[in-house]
Amino acid sequence: MSWKKYLGNEGETLACQYLQSLGMQIVARNWRFRHYELDIIAKQHGEIHVIEVKTRRSDQYIEISDLVRRAQIERILSATQAYVETYHCTEPVLLDLLVIITNAAGTKFEFYPDAFHDSF
Repeated sequence: MSWKKYLGNEGETLACQYLQSLGMQIVARNWRFRHYELDIIAKQHGEIHVIEVKTRRSDQYIEISDLVRRAQIERILSATQAYVETYHCTEPVLLDLLVIITNAAGTKFEFYPDAFHDSF
């Protein structure tokens, strides 16, 4: 397993624990549609949350637009639409971003609810 894949898997495990601590119910992890993938799908307060997880070692500030490019947002949107249609979802859908910074100094979570609200 590559280092990048290992870091991503570690981050998604930490993300699930963090999101559950916020009261979210994890519905799916690594949900696939064609060759697209949704990292985490969760529910809370009658809403569906599609969460893109970005795990980093560096705590250097970076813009959200540099973490998630437009092409990736479009893939997330396609997969989200497929999920909604597959499961006949009627709840509101939020596209969230969770940035996890984990290094020798510890682990820090930066949660951006509805980060891509203009996209969906």
